[in-house]
Amino acid sequence: MIINPAQLNELLADGVVLEQFGSDLPKVIKLKDGEFVKFFRVKHLISKYRFINPAKHFARNAARLAKREIPALQHVRHYRVPHNKLWAVRYRGLEGVSVRELLLQGQLNDDIVERLARFIFTLHEKGVYFRSLHFGNIIVAPGGELGLIDFLDCYFRPRLIEFQRNRNFAHLYRYDETRPYQEAISREYKRCQYQQQ
Repeated sequence: MIINPAQLNELLADGVVLEQFGSDLPKVIKLKDGEFVKFFRVKHLISKYRFINPAKHFARNAARLAKREIPALQHVRHYRVPHNKLWAVRYRGLEGVSVRELLLQGQLNDDIVERLARFIFTLHEKGVYFRSLHFGNIIVAPGGELGLIDFLDCYFRPRLIEFQRNRNFAHLYRYDETRPYQEAISREYKRCQYQQQ
């Protein structure tokens, strides 16, 4: 579906802009019905998204995660916004708060850290290589279940090999907020591997 300037203005009038690319372009809009619209643009001259529609890729990833029973945002539809050279997806949010929010609120306890390690292990066992893995992209639901948001950079394999797992953790531990929890996450992850054998 194509969004023209008038339809974009309707979306903007129907919701609240949560993030912007700059002073004039929206990045994420929360609509009155509780759904969200996320916009994508190709920033780099050399990018696969000059050949692959990022909104469609996002939608495919949502379907692949659902097939693997990984809690994630629910894709509703995707759009093209040609007058601004953007793509967009409309989706239903995932109820809960991010691990980063819990950290900032002083509520990131040992139990959540252990569940986080088990969740990452589950992703890897189910062949999900989430390149953008960090505390801000993992949601803790009210019931304690963990899920993914902003999963454009997910890749899918039958099962991740050790090199891919280590590379995924190397990305996660690049963030200063994550390093204090590295030992606890690694310990619980190894325990999951031992139980799997």
